[in-house]
This record gives sequence, C-alpha cells and structure tokens, in this order.
Amino acid sequence: MISPILRTSTSMDTSVWMPRFPHDALDETMSLAAAHFAMQRHRDCSITDCARKRTAWKVLVAAGRIHPGTHRIGK
Repeated sequence: MISPILRTSTSMDTSVWMPRFPHDALDETMSLAAAHFAMQRHRDCSITDCARKRTAWKVLVAAGRIHPGTHRIGK
C-alpha cells in the first residue's frame, strides 16, 4: 500500500529551502521508493534542469519501471 504522503498533490514550496537544495542530486544511491517519490514531488521539473528528477528517472529506467521513448512506437 502506498503511503498517504506519496499521494500529496501539492508542489514544493522552495521559498523555505536554500537555492537549488531540493533539486540537487542525492549523495547516496536512490532507492526505488525514493525515486518514485522524487518523480511525484518534482513532476513540474524538467529532467534536464533538475538533478534529483534526473537521478530518479535513471533509477526507474534501470529498474524497468519507465521505458523511455515507448510512447513513440507506432506513430
């Protein structure tokens, strides 16, 4: 069961953080659960501009949870 925290739909209030803090890549390896959470929390971020979302994307691709470019097949 997914934790209710993961279901929040509010965007992060970055005014309370140091600049770039919530968007910086983590120093440690990101778990699969943390990657899902990061993708949800950073849904408005670009993968090219947000290191945290980029790291989460790579973790989910490596785990087979995201298949890049598959939406283009058949078009």
